[in-house]
Amino acid sequence: MKAKQPNGKPAIKSEDSLNWQRARLVGKYSERYIGTLEVRWLKLDKFRFQTDQYMITGDIKRKKANINVEVYGNVTGSWKVNSPDNMYQDGQWRPWLTEGNFLIGASTKISVIVTFIFDMPDVDKRIQVKELFII
Repeated sequence: MKAKQPNGKPAIKSEDSLNWQRARLVGKYSERYIGTLEVRWLKLDKFRFQTDQYMITGDIKRKKANINVEVYGNVTGSWKVNSPDNMYQDGQWRPWLTEGNFLIGASTKISVIVTFIFDMPDVDKRIQVKELFII
């Protein structure tokens, strides 16, 4: 039986024998509202960027948080993905498996921008995390 994500799509296979670089990006809006996303990337003929899992804390009754991810090479190339409007904010690690394959040319760095949008009863709160990585 093949592994599947909660949305029914097949899970992304990992090539553990390859030299993936990994990062954990954390955005803190307040002591109560914190978003964490684990990602990894690999530079081969194309640049591969994957989201792996997330954890969002906040109002555990609300299940409509969002995570938006943008990745840019410092010379060329980019990839963006937005989560569905159903991310939990219950403080539990949950899978969110996405993958982008794109050309980055002679880029030696990537910028990763993650926006966590916390589901609130009135206006949603958001925090943006920006990180620069040498690849």
